[in-house]
Amino acid sequence: MPERKKARRRWNRLGPRRVHLRFACNLTLEQYAARKAWLEATLRRCPMHPEGGCGLASHGTYERLHPVRCLGARYDCAGHVTFSLVPECLAAGMMGTLGRAEQSAAAVEQGVALEPMAYDIRPPGEVGDPDAIVEPATVVQRTKRRHRSVVLDGRR
Repeated sequence: MPERKKARRRWNRLGPRRVHLRFACNLTLEQYAARKAWLEATLRRCPMHPEGGCGLASHGTYERLHPVRCLGARYDCAGHVTFSLVPECLAAGMMGTLGRAEQSAAAVEQGVALEPMAYDIRPPGEVGDPDAIVEPATVVQRTKRRHRSVVLDGRR
């Protein structure tokens, strides 16, 4: 537990808090990237200051590289909070699509052996280096960590 508190304090020193918000676009990831849908993403009012007056402004974009290179819209409020509009096809706070995150989380919950499907869960090209060797045991540990972040059937 002390490690977690230390990490949070360090994160607060690094800059503004970041909040991921769902961008409902009803597109697949490929459609989102091809249409450059991040240009259509807007945040009309600040979730922290719905009455207005906080100076909500566009804060550029952030880049996602896997599984398809695309951008996401970002907004900044004067309350030192950065909002990222994450398309509903992508997982917030982790690489990959929401579908793949849910699929691997379901496999963990069902007790499926993860090592045989390690390269389906995390293909070598997703690492950034297509020639990188990703050990199945590493993929299993990563999948179990990601499982803690995914909500399934309303549970956390």
